This record gives sequence, structure tokens and C-alpha cells, in this order.
Amino acid sequence: MTTTGTGFDIRRIGGRIGAEILGVDASGDLDPAIVGEINSALLEHKALVFRDQQLDDAAQLRFASLFGELTTAHPTVPSVDGQPSVLPVDGDEGIRANHWHTDVTFVRTPPKASTLRSIVVPPYGGNTLIANSAAAYRDLPEPLRELADKLWAVHTNAYDYAAPKTEKAAEHRRQFVSRAYRTAHPVVRVHPETGERGLFIGGFAQSIVGFGPSDSRDLLRLFQSYVTRPENIVRVAWTPGDLVLFDNRVTQHYAPDDYGDLPRLLHRVTVAGDVPAGVDGTLSRAIEVTTPRTTHPPRPDLTAGAGTGESGVRPSPSAVFPVTADLREETSVHSDFDCLDHYGGRKMDWGTLVATVSGGSIAITGTVLADYLRHRHEDDRGVGARRRAVYIEFISAAGACHARLRHIAQDPVAEPDLDSATRAALSDAGIYEARERLFIDATTDVAGAGQLMFERLRGLQRAIAAGASISSAAFHDAYHPYIGSVWVYRVAVREEPEGRSLSPEAFGWDGWDGTDRCAICREAPASGR
Repeated sequence: MTTTGTGFDIRRIGGRIGAEILGVDASGDLDPAIVGEINSALLEHKALVFRDQQLDDAAQLRFASLFGELTTAHPTVPSVDGQPSVLPVDGDEGIRANHWHTDVTFVRTPPKASTLRSIVVPPYGGNTLIANSAAAYRDLPEPLRELADKLWAVHTNAYDYAAPKTEKAAEHRRQFVSRAYRTAHPVVRVHPETGERGLFIGGFAQSIVGFGPSDSRDLLRLFQSYVTRPENIVRVAWTPGDLVLFDNRVTQHYAPDDYGDLPRLLHRVTVAGDVPAGVDGTLSRAIEVTTPRTTHPPRPDLTAGAGTGESGVRPSPSAVFPVTADLREETSVHSDFDCLDHYGGRKMDWGTLVATVSGGSIAITGTVLADYLRHRHEDDRGVGARRRAVYIEFISAAGACHARLRHIAQDPVAEPDLDSATRAALSDAGIYEARERLFIDATTDVAGAGQLMFERLRGLQRAIAAGASISSAAFHDAYHPYIGSVWVYRVAVREEPEGRSLSPEAFGWDGWDGTDRCAICREAPASGR
């Protein structure tokens, strides 16, 4: 037992992972010094258990937010009704997370940390196992560590699951893959706070870059066997009201399906994370986000996830064509954990001007690059494959930055330092690094279009830093040129493999910049625009 400087106790419950926190009321207003010591304990022990806390959703949200901005509950499936950041984990519906995984690694920025709160607990079984992937990495023989350091794995939520046992489970499965994600992460992730190296794999890691299916499975099984060694695992036996906080960057967890038909309900809230980095500093990259041709209506609530449904009278082409990861920020479905729901928990009102301005582009989001990607051979290697990845990375970074800037412009007075906030939107999205890679690998035309897009994005950033709100003329004067440059980039990317161009007239538009589709621009155009 260790007593901290702020007076609470830490009791280890596992040799390599896990501790109970005693003397902290998670429902209260915790002093920053206490939060700092809890975070230090989390970094050391990876998983912390707070017994008999008896929180409600609001208190759990408040506690989780002490460790960073919150994500939406899940990229694809519904949250608790009225609580967009709370994920119900409801075993009573036949939905069982009985496989080793790290939460939401199929997106580019998986959560930093997860909180689980027990509400209904079976009289036996229903425990949660949590594994220390940093200890697993240290256990690897030196030749395996050297190999793992160089490898990248493709994580996806769309793979061959076991057949669902109930209709509810089948519906959850349909929801879970209603948008399919593929993201490349380093097999060895460097922890951004401690510098520890950990095996960043788990159930969503389905292949190793550069290896075939059979070799990929063998390598992943080999590395995973070190993660799940008994000495690297702590077992949490739940009682109602317990709260668990674990570091999602360096752990995996597993909920054994050993409680029959008994009810089990937990609520999960996750803290937004950063982009994982490998041992050489290379950042994870989104490969693809695809919406299947057949879509399913959302469930009302209490499935194991969160998301929002498409709106509008006509089905958009994004429900028919793959939607590439570069434009996930511009769709009306804020499902990816890179989206602006990370930032301050305030949601965009999509009845605002932004939806009007970009409504036309939403209708065809991603089709340009998606057509390009769909018609390239799966086994394409070399320059073409590298360029494809760079093109997607650049527009993905721009999309993430664009979404953050729009969010700031929605309520600029809420930001104490607009200049710092808007500059952080650029740097946090990785746009500078993506632009450098574009200059190295892109053709001249695409690199030039990318530079134009970058300059227009900087213009939007400067306008918002100067106080432009989303309904102001200053915002529009910067926003529409940026939207136009996005389409110039897409056209350049499409022309490269096909030799054919696109025109706005093909979509019934007057121009790429969206002014003809913006109600405010039509009714009261700004001077000089």
C-alpha cells in the first residue's frame, strides 16, 4: 500500500498491472493535484479500480473529462439515449466483447483512456481481464523485438466475426460494420507520456503490412501470445458501482462470456487520444473508410456503441460509394474518433450555415478519391501505392483541421486564445507533416493543388484567429475559397490515373466553392467576394 502526497492510497492488485485507489470520491470536485496523482498512478499501473463509487452518467462523464477531452461513444453504433459520449455495454442483448482488443484501434486516433462503470453485475462471472502490452513487449526475445519495431498492422472493424447467436447480436454486428474502417498502426507504439514501448495489436489488427494472410495471422498470434500471458493480466471482479480507468494506449482487455443468460450492463466513457507513433516517429495513417451499399436504420439505444444517422430526404451517394478516410470530417455523420466531437464536447448544429454551405459537397463526399481507390488493383505496390497513401493522408489531415476550425468558428468567444487554438488545429491534425510527404511523393499537379489547398486552409485559420464567426462575411470570404481548393485537389488526384477531369456542372453546381449552394451568400453576398 502506498499513500500519495494528497492523501489517497494505492493498493497493487497485480504483479505487473492493476491497482485499487482508496480514499477518492470520483463523484466530487477533485483537486488538480489529486487528478495529477491519479494520472501518475495510471501511467504506472495501467489500470485503476475505484470501488463502490455509485456514479451516474453525468458524474462518470465529469470524472473522465478530468483526463482530457471526451470522444463520442463509438464510431458506428448508437449511444445511450441522450448521452452521446456514453456507450452501453449490454451483455443481456447477446453482445459480448469476449475477444482481446484495445478500444477502437480501427480509427487513426484511438482513445487515450477508457472508463467503465458497473451498473448491473451477474452473481458469477462477467469479470473484465486487462493486459499490460508494455510488459508483453519487454518479454519478447531481442530478435522478436527488433522485428516488431519495424512492422505495421492494418486494423479494421470489418472482418469475419463468429456467427451472431441472437437477432439482437446480429443487428449489433450490422451496426458495428455499417461503416468499415481500415487504419495502419505501428505494431510497437511509443507511449506519448512515458516513452514506453508496447505491442499495439489486439482483435482489430487483422494483417501485417507486407505479409500475406497466413504469415500475418502467424505473426499476430505470436505477438498476441506475449500480451495474454497470465503474469501480464489483472482480473477485475465487478460489484455494482465500481469504476475502472485504464490506459487504452498500452493495454488490451477481454470480457469472458461466462455468465450465461444473466444480465450484465456497464457504461463506458472514453477520453480522446492522439495519433499513435512508432519507434521511428512515423504516425499511424488512415487507409480507408467505406460505407457499404446496403445501409440499416439505427437502433434507438442501448446497443454497444454510438453514432448519428444520415439526414436528408434523398439518399446521398456516400451510402452507395465508398467514403474514403480523407473526407470523414465533412460528412454529416460524426463517427470517426478524429471528428470534432473530441473538442470540448460541443456538437455542431448541422442546421447552421455550415451545413447549408457544404450540403452539396456532403452529397458526393469522397466519390472522387473513392473511384480512384476502387479501380486500383489490391496488390498494387511501389510508387502508385505510396502516392495513394500520401494523397489520402494529406486530405485526411486537412479534413481533421477543417472540422476543428469550423468548430471553433461556431463559438469563437468560447476560446480564450483564438490564435493558439487555431494554430493547434493545424499542428494537431498533422497537416504540416502530410504536406511535406505530399511534396516528396506526389506528381507536380497534385503537389501544386495540395499547396493551394494548404494556403487556403491557412487563410481560413487566420480569419477565425481574427475572430470570424461561422455566419460572418470574413468567414465566408475564407471558407469558400478553401472548399474550392479541396475540389481542385480532388480533380488533380482523379486526373492522374484516369486522364479525365471533373466539372462542377456534372453535379449541377455553378462552381466548386459552394457559394451557389450557400443561402447566406445568395441572399446577402459579402462585398468583394
